[in-house]
Amino acid sequence: MDYTSQNRINEDLLNVLIDEATLKPPVLRELLLTSYKGAKAAFYLEDEVLMDIHLEIPTERSRLGEIYVGRIKSVADGIGAAFVEYDKDIVGFLPLSQIKPELILNRDMPQKITPEQELLVQVFKDPMKNKDATLTTDLMFSGKYLILTPRSPGIRFSRKLKKDEKRNLLNLVKKVIEDLFGDNELFLDHYGLIVRTNALYSDYYDIFYELHELFHNACEVIYKGKNRTAYSLLYRDAPFYRRVLRDQYDLSTIRVITDDKNIRDSILPKESWEEGDGELSAAISHLTNEERIRFLTLAESLKTKQEAIFARQQGGLSITLWEDENYGLLDRFGIKAAVEKAVSKRVWLKSGAFLVIEHTEALTVIDVNSGKASSKKKSPEEFNLRVNLDAAREIARQLRLRNLSGIVIVDFINLDEQESRERLVHTLKRELQKDPVGAGLVDITALGLVEITRKKTSSPLGEKIKALV
Repeated sequence: MDYTSQNRINEDLLNVLIDEATLKPPVLRELLLTSYKGAKAAFYLEDEVLMDIHLEIPTERSRLGEIYVGRIKSVADGIGAAFVEYDKDIVGFLPLSQIKPELILNRDMPQKITPEQELLVQVFKDPMKNKDATLTTDLMFSGKYLILTPRSPGIRFSRKLKKDEKRNLLNLVKKVIEDLFGDNELFLDHYGLIVRTNALYSDYYDIFYELHELFHNACEVIYKGKNRTAYSLLYRDAPFYRRVLRDQYDLSTIRVITDDKNIRDSILPKESWEEGDGELSAAISHLTNEERIRFLTLAESLKTKQEAIFARQQGGLSITLWEDENYGLLDRFGIKAAVEKAVSKRVWLKSGAFLVIEHTEALTVIDVNSGKASSKKKSPEEFNLRVNLDAAREIARQLRLRNLSGIVIVDFINLDEQESRERLVHTLKRELQKDPVGAGLVDITALGLVEITRKKTSSPLGEKIKALV
């Protein structure tokens, strides 16, 4: 290809990117907190288009994030795992590589993992169909901006954060740690932090308040774990509605609406928290005298700052109560019809083309069909590209909406020109990056099939909807 042709392609691509990424009005974001067929529900919309559905079914309560005193039931050396009974008659899968001798609460044989030994475990993945829950001993305490990791020291960052963003957040977090614990080394020698993408929308007091709360929770769990019997529940993640709010990006740009006064009242910030000084002291007994004194000074210093912190938290969340008795919240946003479409096999695009989505045990297959779309005066290549671009945007939305995970194979309409294929790949990657769960384009096979992977967090939407019927 000569220089003139390459230059023309670059200019065309640049013009396309400018058309797609600029001169657009601000996105209207809304989060509906309500109930749906007896389940707790949250529906997230952008410009009144449904993007995410979160459901908690009463008969299938999630244990995700819960911490227990577990008891090893059996050890399977062949697959490198232990099966741990963490609640009475409920067993989870724990890799042997995660079990360190110091984690065993009642060990008699320091260098050998045996049945009946007890240890603290956290539910990392809920059970799915015939699979047991996946457990971990790398305990995590999640907040909106930070994740505290008591057994993984150091500061790490979300992969979605850019280099300069990480640098600015590192300075902010270190400042907060120094104010809370005296110096960074004292804290980071024993605890770790993962800085979430949400931290971009935080300030000093947001981080200060949350780090204190996470640290208190961790100390309380560690203390209780040494004194409780097997199967004891030591920690439970935030309730459903609070968890949804915590995991949404930048609530200042999202209008939160609920049609239930009890929901609104349950998620407004509380006015105080328990310090638990006795438990805090016991939990840090493994530190040196100098370190212990610094940690205990935390409780006293917080009392002088608590009022300002609470005022900050109280003003950080606004909830609109939907009170129209004649026109329900779900009806106003067309949620019932949108949910029905979200579990159907065929998805129509505005152009008249459509997707066929087939979900199997091993993977999900998506086929792009031109359907009723008309090429009019466009060339076949241009027509196929336009259909594929529309499909790429919709596929990224459908993965989020249906909570599809694992391997996804997409059969787009064939494109002959390299420039067209590159533009399709660029668009698909950009749309997948918007997914808060984590989705990415892996490769394009020799047959032109696009491979996508998406992190598995919970059951697909279709399974949850069936459970409600």
